[in-house]
Parts: sequence; structure tokens; C-alpha cells
Amino acid sequence: MACCAFNGHISEIPNISVDNFTNKNVQAYFLSHTHTDHTPGLYDHRFIQTLKTNGAVMYMSEMSAAIVKYEVKCRLGSYDTDEIVKRIRIVGIETIEVVLKADPKRRQRETKLYVTAVPAAHSIGSVMFLFKTDLTTVLYTGDFRISVNDVPKFNQLHDNGAPIPIDTLYVDTTFLDDRYTTFPKRSVSVDAAVREMERWLKEKGRVAIKTSAKFGYEFVFNEVFKKLGVKVFVEEVRWRELYSHLPHLVSGVTNDQSPVHLCWPKNRKDHTNCTPDLTSSKYLNLHLSAQKWALYDPDDNPINKISDNEIDVCFSTHCSKTELMYFVNYFKPKKVVGFPNRFGCEVEDEVRPKKAKFEEGKLDKKVLREIFDI
Repeated sequence: MACCAFNGHISEIPNISVDNFTNKNVQAYFLSHTHTDHTPGLYDHRFIQTLKTNGAVMYMSEMSAAIVKYEVKCRLGSYDTDEIVKRIRIVGIETIEVVLKADPKRRQRETKLYVTAVPAAHSIGSVMFLFKTDLTTVLYTGDFRISVNDVPKFNQLHDNGAPIPIDTLYVDTTFLDDRYTTFPKRSVSVDAAVREMERWLKEKGRVAIKTSAKFGYEFVFNEVFKKLGVKVFVEEVRWRELYSHLPHLVSGVTNDQSPVHLCWPKNRKDHTNCTPDLTSSKYLNLHLSAQKWALYDPDDNPINKISDNEIDVCFSTHCSKTELMYFVNYFKPKKVVGFPNRFGCEVEDEVRPKKAKFEEGKLDKKVLREIFDI
């Protein structure tokens, strides 16, 4: 069972739960993306009963909704699929209003909650949630990866070009670690991987892409198709129930035979169960990973050749420590709550940015230019 990245509670806004479906006394659930550590309780029969009891609905992006429908049908069956589908509400870039009813027993008044989904750049369909009430502004990042150079481009987080005031920031701290100061841009990693794939395919070989999560690498598949004109083969059920309905979002996959396929689970010893191509061609096993790339240097090659037919590609879907600290100090929230790791050590789970190790003005701009091509 996957660990839980976040407990779901936004203390400033009672009656909602984010990325956690084990909480019962809520009126609305929000899902930033579909990785298993952000969906605890979602695929449990008991959650169906919770929805019937509390009457809550779930807010998520179009891509996340498609994956949830697929996963529920695979895990729980068609009846529960229908029960959950009618609770899903799609959120886009336009702000929506959610009315949280008064709860006299908990001394909570009716609240108008304004919600904006902001692209999180973690995986396709992943979003951050910007929550606003008449009393507070909260940004929940979910898992995210935003380079220093791209932060000012997020219009939903700016007002006339200036960063919006944020009272509380709930932020992904996966790589808040001195060993992960920097990662290469994903475009750099993909370009390097594509070059290796192209060389291998020219020699009439086959490529198996191995990923750290079941979903979330659709960007890579789309880029492979764009650059090589080759689609990534995925197994029948995933194609039929999910990707075939989303050509506008995931154009780089197919269920027709292809020299490139997604090998999932990644620890499979052979490819007989994940591709119909049973030729004797030699496979290039291409692993996309981040955690094993501790102490990565900007001058390093994002490709590590383990053997003649095995390579690791440094591909992070989470912020490096430098990117994370830049993001926090750029917005200067009054309070920061980190997950899955504490943001700071002075105060449990929260610390004002001025106490953080990196403060705005203390980031070496020369280093940032070298790392992030500013």
C-alpha cells in the first residue's frame, strides 16, 4: 500500500479534503493528480458509502477524471464506476465557486470558496489548487515541478504582473534535500533520451520505457512521437478504457504494434506481457527516474549507461531544492506547510520563509542563470 503524501486537511478551510479520501466529515474533495500517494481511500468500497452519506463531490482536471474512471472500473467494477462518476466535477483554468454549507455542530458558517486550478507541471493533468474565501488565500501545490524561469508565467498566481498575496502555502517538499539541489530541465532529459532511442531504433532494435509510476509520463510519450514519429505502445485495457478517449491530450500512444512500448510494472524481467512484438530484436531498457540522481551537477550528462542495453535518464517531476526555495521566496506566503516532509525545523510543519535557509536575494543569480538558462 502506498504511503499517504498529505493528510487532506486545509486547516484554514474546514469541510474540504485534498488528495486524501479517508476523511469523512467533508463537503468537497479535491484531487491534484492520480498518483497513489495522493489517492488514499479513493479506490476503497467504503469511500462509496462515505459519498452516499456526506453527499460530497470531487473536483479534478479532465485527465485526472479519465484516470479515476479507468482505475475505479478496473479495481471496483462497473456499478461503483457509475456511483463515483456522478460525483466528479471537472475544473479548468476558470475560477469556480463552491458553497460550503453551514455546520452549526462544528460552529462553521456558510462559506463561499473560490477555486482555481493551476497547472502543476508534475504530470499531464496535474494541478495546483488556489483557494480563496473572504478570510484567506491558500495555495496547495500538490506535486509540482516549475523552473525558476517559468514562475512569473503563471497568470493565475499574479495580479497585474505582481505575485498574489498568499496566506498559507501547502507545498511539495519531496526533494527538499541538499543532495537534490538541481535537476536538468525535462526537455533536456527528453532530448537526450530521444537521441539514444533514435540510435537504437536505426539498428532495428526495440525500446522499452520504464517509469517510476503507472501514470504521469504522457509528456514523454508525446515528445517521442513528435520528435521520432513513433508512438509508444500501451497494453489493450489501458488503451481501450483510457487513452483512446483522450487523443487531444495524449497523442503519443497506440495499441498498434510499435518498436517502442511502455513496460509496466517496471521490474518485469521480459516483455512478453507488455507488447505483442515477440521478435528476437534486442531491447534498449530506458529507465526514467530522479531519486537515484543525488548530487546531480548541471554539467553532468542526464544519461547514465548502466550496460550496453540499459540506461537511466534523469527525469524529475518534482522541484529540485533550488526550484522549491525560489518558488517559496518568490511568493513570500505568511505560512508554509510542507508535505511529505516538513518545510522547516523551527516550527512543526510550518515556518515563515524569512527563516528558510535560502532567502530571496541570497540565491546566487549567476548560478541560477547557469542552471535554469535564465
